[in-house]
Amino acid sequence: STAAEAKAAASHKLASGSSIQEAMQAFARLPIAFMYGFRIQAGHNRSLYKTADPATAVEHRRRFLAALAHGVEKKLDLLQAELRQEVQRARRHHQDLPESLRVRVDVELESRRSRRKASRPSRLAIDDIMCGVCGGGGDESMLLLCDECNAGFHTYCLTPKLDVIPEGTWHCPSCTSEQ
Repeated sequence: STAAEAKAAASHKLASGSSIQEAMQAFARLPIAFMYGFRIQAGHNRSLYKTADPATAVEHRRRFLAALAHGVEKKLDLLQAELRQEVQRARRHHQDLPESLRVRVDVELESRRSRRKASRPSRLAIDDIMCGVCGGGGDESMLLLCDECNAGFHTYCLTPKLDVIPEGTWHCPSCTSEQ
């Protein structure tokens, strides 16, 4: 089979609902020469000859990658549609449950959500952080955050004042006194 046929077969695998892995295997069967600027001469004794123009090789690779990206996008669209259908089925099934079970499912789901949320690192916007001494939020370059409680302090508001932000972990006076 020619490189174009192999590429078409791989694209078809993606479009027809085959797994991305199967499509990648089909793409992997493309003649390696196709990817590196060679053309395959058709006929009984197939032979390779190098393309004269390096731009042709680049164009072959560009087309290959574009076809691969297009196929992956189609597959992702299919998976997204399947996921939406599964969510709709789950919602319908949830509505069919007796009230007592529905409450338990809701409690369990909320518990899982909060555990997942708690396991994520917290992201504080620097604009939302105020100094624990002066109450100001400006001069972010001199604002220290406690590694334990996330409280903010300007280096010049601390006693003793700090000229630079210390390297490594830093704990605010409250957390240091509790230790």
